[in-house]
Amino acid sequence: MGSALPPVAMVILVAGAGCVFGKVLVASGIGDAIADVLDRTGLPVLVLGFLTALALRAAQGSATVALITTAGILTPLLQRADLSTGQLSLVALAMGAGALALSHIDDAGFWTFTKLAGLDARRACAPGRS
Repeated sequence: MGSALPPVAMVILVAGAGCVFGKVLVASGIGDAIADVLDRTGLPVLVLGFLTALALRAAQGSATVALITTAGILTPLLQRADLSTGQLSLVALAMGAGALALSHIDDAGFWTFTKLAGLDARRACAPGRS
């Protein structure tokens, strides 16, 4: 365990921080304010879930953090919408699709894979260089 923890410790900390960030959005009321702005766009909640998760994933790289933060932002909007279980399931799937759509160099999964597989990140990022 001592040798396995250091390579993934940063990933665990980032995911934990994302969870806390999502809770702060809900508890502070910022989520309500953002939900109001998103509601005024007139877009369906399904599209809002996808686009919000997509933007967050592109901005910071973690699908887990994007999902949890999107849930924190959209919770007030979803509560007001009075959706059925099936509709909420579709919103969750749309958020998941948005969070998985953009995987790039700042993705925690990329760094976890390169560290655990013992790959050289410089070669993984620039395949033509040695």
